[in-house]
Amino acid sequence: DGETITRLKELGILNKKGREHFYGCATFPLYDCNDNPVGMYSRRVYAFEKDNIPSHLYLPGPRKGVFNRHGVKSGSEIHLTESILDALSLINAGIRNTIPCYGVGGLTDDILHLLMQEKPERIYVCFDGDEAGYTGAKKVRERLARAGLTAHVVKLPEMYDLNIFFNPQVTGKGFTDSKRAYEELYMGAAGLTPPVKPGPQEEYIPRKDGFALIRDKRRYEVRAISKNGRNLKATVKGISINISGQRTEDRGRKNKTRFHVDTVDFYSARSRAYLTRGLADLFGTDEKTIGRDMEKMIESAENYLPREQAGPETRVIAEKDKQEALAFLKNPDLLTEIITDLETVGYTGEEMNKLLCYIAAISRKTDDPLSVMIQSRSAAGKSCLQDAVLSLIPDEDFIKYTRLTDQALFYQGGSLAHKILAIEELDGMNGAMYSIRTIQSSKKITIAYTGKDPVSGKMKTEENTVEGPLMVFITTTEAEIDGETASRFLFISIDESREMTEKILAKQRHSHTMEGFLGKLKGADIIRKHKNAGRLLKKPLKVVNPYAELLTFTSKSLRARRDHTKYLNLIQAIAYLFQYQRKIHTVDYGGKTIEYINVTLTDIARANELAAEILGRSLDELSPPSRKLLMLIKEMCVSEARGQGKEREKEKEKRFTRRDIREYSGWSDFQVKTHIKQLEELEYIYSTVGRKGKEYVYELVYTGG
Repeated sequence: DGETITRLKELGILNKKGREHFYGCATFPLYDCNDNPVGMYSRRVYAFEKDNIPSHLYLPGPRKGVFNRHGVKSGSEIHLTESILDALSLINAGIRNTIPCYGVGGLTDDILHLLMQEKPERIYVCFDGDEAGYTGAKKVRERLARAGLTAHVVKLPEMYDLNIFFNPQVTGKGFTDSKRAYEELYMGAAGLTPPVKPGPQEEYIPRKDGFALIRDKRRYEVRAISKNGRNLKATVKGISINISGQRTEDRGRKNKTRFHVDTVDFYSARSRAYLTRGLADLFGTDEKTIGRDMEKMIESAENYLPREQAGPETRVIAEKDKQEALAFLKNPDLLTEIITDLETVGYTGEEMNKLLCYIAAISRKTDDPLSVMIQSRSAAGKSCLQDAVLSLIPDEDFIKYTRLTDQALFYQGGSLAHKILAIEELDGMNGAMYSIRTIQSSKKITIAYTGKDPVSGKMKTEENTVEGPLMVFITTTEAEIDGETASRFLFISIDESREMTEKILAKQRHSHTMEGFLGKLKGADIIRKHKNAGRLLKKPLKVVNPYAELLTFTSKSLRARRDHTKYLNLIQAIAYLFQYQRKIHTVDYGGKTIEYINVTLTDIARANELAAEILGRSLDELSPPSRKLLMLIKEMCVSEARGQGKEREKEKEKRFTRRDIREYSGWSDFQVKTHIKQLEELEYIYSTVGRKGKEYVYELVYTGG
C-alpha cells in the first residue's frame, strides 16, 4: 500500500521513482550489537554493471552495523578486510574470525567499538594490493593503535585483492596452497614464524578385496582391482565426513557423511580426470591435491596383491603365548599332549585317528604332505573329528569348502602351497576330483583357456597355475572309492561300537555341567596354543632319514608303491613335528645353506604304531565300514550255527536277508544296502534269491577270521 512504499523510500530500499535501489545486486544485511538489522550493503552483479552506476551500494545515511560480528572472539586474532566480499573469501577458506570494513576509509565507529569491546590479541589489516589499499591499511592501523589495539598490515601481491588471491584460475595455485601462502603473509606481518606444516598424514589399510587410503582427512576405498598390460581398473569410493560443530551455532548437529563412487581406469587420462573432478568437488579442495592422491592410489593399486598371492601373513605372537607354544613343542611326550588337548576341545576317544589327522595336518608344511579321508557311516562323527583338528590349525593355513565345482580349483586366485584343503563331504567335490589328484601328485595344476588379448583384441591362449603341495582332508560315507583317488589318501574309520557311543553321550552330558563349561574356556586357551605352535614350526626345514634304507615294506600289491611313500612321509611328518627337540644341521649346496633335521628311531617307532593300523586298512580291498559289516554278518552266522550245534556246516549254509542284518547290527537300510553291494561284488557273500519287488536272500562265502 502507499504507506509501505513511503516507508521503503524513507529507508532507501526504493528510490524516489519507486524502483528497487539494490536491483541486480547481491545484498548483505548488517546488524547491531543486539542482532537487529540496521544497514545493508550490496554488490552489483557483473551482468548489471554500468559505467555510470556504482558497484558498491549502501543505504542512505551513515554506515551502520557490522557484518559477521559473531566471528569476533575475545582474546582471538581478527582479520580486517577492505570489503564484505574479501571477508567472504577468508571465511570460505576457513578463517571465520574475519570482519570487513566498508572500503579503505570504512572503519566505522560500530566496528571500532566492537573491536575495543572484544580486545583481540592481534588484528591483521588486509586491504587490496594497490596504493590506495596500502595507504588505507596504514591509516586503519594507526587509528586502532590510538584505541589501544595491536594491528599489523598484511601486504598482498601488487594488484591483488583477497578474491583474486584465492582464485586458482588466476593464481594457478590450489586452494590449500593459497591458504598456506596467506598464512605466511599475515604471520610474517606480525613477526611470527608460520608453523611447519607436516606432510600429508597418510595411512594404507589392506583389505581382502582391495585397500583403503587416508590422506589427511580424505579417505579413499579402492576395491575390485583388475590389472593387465593395458588397463588398471578399480572402483574408487571417496568418503568425506563433515563434522558439524566448527561453528558455535552448528554445535549439536549430527555428523554427515558424503561420498563419491566411480569405476576408473587409472591408465586412462580421461577416466582419471573425470574422477578427479568428482573427488575435488566432494572434498572441497583443488584438483592438484586430488591429483597427488591419485598418484598414490595408482602406486598402491599397481603393487596390490590379493591376500592369497601376497605370501604368508606375518603374525606377531605375544611373548607369553610364544613361550607357551614353545613349551608345547619341546614336550617329549608331545603326542600324548595332542591327544589330551583334542579330548579337552570336545572330541572324545579315537586316539589313533586324532593323532594321525593332527600329524597329517602338520605335514602340510613339508614337501610331501599326507592326505586323509575319513570313511564311515552317517552320524558317526566324521565332521566332528575334521572340525576338531582344523580348530587347532592357524586360520591362514587352511581353506574349508562345503562344495567344490569342477573347475573351481584352477581359478583359486593364488597359491595353495603348504595349506590344507578341507572338504566336508566327498559328494561335494566329485567333479573336482581330477584336479585334486593332479595337484597331489604334481604339486601344481595348470589350465589353459581362451581369452582376449588386451592390446590386439584377438583371442589367445592363456594359462592359470595354482601351486601346491597341499594336504587334502575329506570325509565320506561312500563305500567304494575309485582306485585312482583311494591310492592318494590315508583312510581312517570312526569307531562305531556301542561302547564308543556311550562315551560320546557321556561327553555330551558332561559339556552341560559347570566342569564342562570351564573345560570350554580352557579349550580356547588350548586352541590358541596350537595355532601359535603351528606358526612357530619352521618352513622350509628339510627332514633326512638316515635309516631309510634299513626299512622294509610289503610288496605284494602294486598299490604298495604309493603306500610305501605314505609310510616314509608319515615318519618325516613326525620328525618335523619334533623339530624343537632335534639338532638342526646345515649343508651348503649351490651357494645356499640348507637346514635339516634327522629322523630318529623313536620317530620310526611312532610311525610304525600308526602305520600298522592305518596302512593296514589302505591295503584292504574292502572299505572299513564294509569290513565291519562283513564281521557282523559272520558273527551273526556263527551265533546262529552254535544255536543249532553245527558250527562250521551251518555257518556256511546259513542264509539271511537284509532285514536279518538290520535287526542284528542295528544299521539302517541305506547303510546295509550301500555296503552289502561291495561285499557281493567282491564275492564275500552272494545272493541266492532276489529281484526287484522280491526279498533278497544271501549266503556267506567268506570263511576268514
